[in-house]
Formats: sequence, C-alpha cells, structure tokens
Amino acid sequence: MWDNTLVIFTTDNGGRPQQASNGAGYNWPLRGGKATLWEGGIRANAFITGAGIPIAKQGTIYNGLMHSTDWFPTILRAANTNTSGTFPLDGVNQWGALRGTNSEPPRVEILHNIDPINRWSAFRRNHWKIIRGAPEYCGWYPPPESGLSAEEISPDDIPHISLYNITADPREKRNLASRYPDVVDNLLARLTEYGREQVGPWYPAADPASNP
Repeated sequence: MWDNTLVIFTTDNGGRPQQASNGAGYNWPLRGGKATLWEGGIRANAFITGAGIPIAKQGTIYNGLMHSTDWFPTILRAANTNTSGTFPLDGVNQWGALRGTNSEPPRVEILHNIDPINRWSAFRRNHWKIIRGAPEYCGWYPPPESGLSAEEISPDDIPHISLYNITADPREKRNLASRYPDVVDNLLARLTEYGREQVGPWYPAADPASNP
C-alpha cells in the first residue's frame, strides 16, 4: 500500500501568539501571526513523502514559492491526471518541482491578499515582498521558554509601504522601500492588476436560524 500512497502534511497559516495560552502557537523568529500579512502569519510548514518522491529528493528542502492553491493541480498530476476541463485555476502544478525534474520554478509570485475592508495588501515576486497598509500584530513574539521579551510595534508606526527582501530578511526587519523605489513601483503596479480582477467581499446579514 505504501508504494501507492502519497502523504501530504501541511497547515493553512501561522499561529496566533496572542492566544498561545489557549492552545495557539508562536511563529518566532518570524514576524506577526495568524490573520496578518507578516511572514509569521502566511509562511506555512509542510512535508510530502511517499510514492513518486525520488530517493534523491527525500529529506531535502524545497525553497521555491508555493501557494495553498497549488496543491490541487499538483495532486492531480501526481495521480497521473490533469486539470483539463476545469475552470481557470489560481494554482500551478508543482509536482515536477517537488520531484526535482523542473529546470525552472513554476511559480515566481504570490498574491498574499488584497483586503478592501482593512485596506491592506501584500504581494511577493521572487525575493521581494511588498506590504501596503499596516497589518495588525506587527511585532515579534518569542515563546516564554526562550527567555526573550516580545518586541511590540504599533500599526500606527508602520509606513504605508513596506518592502522586504524575504530571502535575505525573512524576519522583515529592514524596510527597503526608500532604497528601491523602482521595485516598489513595479510591485504596486502588479497589485493594481490583481485588484482589477478582484471580486468584492459580501457579508450577508446575521441569520438567527444559523445559531444552533
């Protein structure tokens, strides 16, 4: 059975350190947590093992960009089928990249979010990540056993535009927006393109019948 089984273990977001006493988790040394656009909220761990993973790739780390929407076309390809006949997908097939047979990464950018309610957004292309607005929980929150203190930053102290080289600075300590204005302009233009395709959120009125 194992020779015909693929095991995927993943998560959807980072922990919420502000609720750690109730079972939530920490994302130290990454910044922020669940429900934010900082790396501590959006960078998730995963592993894959089993059928189709070459011995040479077992125990290695894949450093390419991957989004949760990529799992669907990736699993289809692993099962020797494809997305023919489906609606257009946001996800891309990562099977060759995970197996080490792709010469180029299948994904070079990720739209993290465009939130018209809170008015913040974030986008990643290759090494660069741009954040527009001030997501909440802007600090760094080490677990108690580390002996370190949390480094709190108010959203009021966050610039409207932040730019980070995530490969070199995964903790998002150095805002490079003023140093690379051309990069900022290019990423903001791409965010605008995505925004034109966005379907606005719909919040229906509360229905008392939904309360058991």
